[in-house]
Amino acid sequence: MAQLFLVRSLRVNPLAKPKNPLWFVAIAFLLTLPFDFFSYIGQNFLTAFGLVVIVAKLVFLFLYIRHSRFAWHFGVAVTAAITPLSLLLARMGSAPEERVHSHPLFGLGVVIVLLVYLWHIRERYRHYVAARI
Repeated sequence: MAQLFLVRSLRVNPLAKPKNPLWFVAIAFLLTLPFDFFSYIGQNFLTAFGLVVIVAKLVFLFLYIRHSRFAWHFGVAVTAAITPLSLLLARMGSAPEERVHSHPLFGLGVVIVLLVYLWHIRERYRHYVAARI
């Protein structure tokens, strides 16, 4: 019986802090933020929509760091509305010879994966935030 207790205590660390379920979305936003800066600011193509994209991702990251209960909602809004629109406008706005040679379904696939992940973790994130209060 003592060996069973020892094995169980080694597998589960009761003092470990729970991991924020939004880490996957935060990493995706962090990885795409430099590309947004380059696309909208670095190429002198600064528009109101470019500012909205950059500010929205920065606001999400701020909410994520603060463990806000609104981070999940903001992440869904940015992923569902702003990201597909950004992909569509970037594809339509440039001349055919200047378009990036990427398949539009790849960007849409990334958005769908993020949305499914966000929907899947909504209850986990709610419990995570409630435990921190």
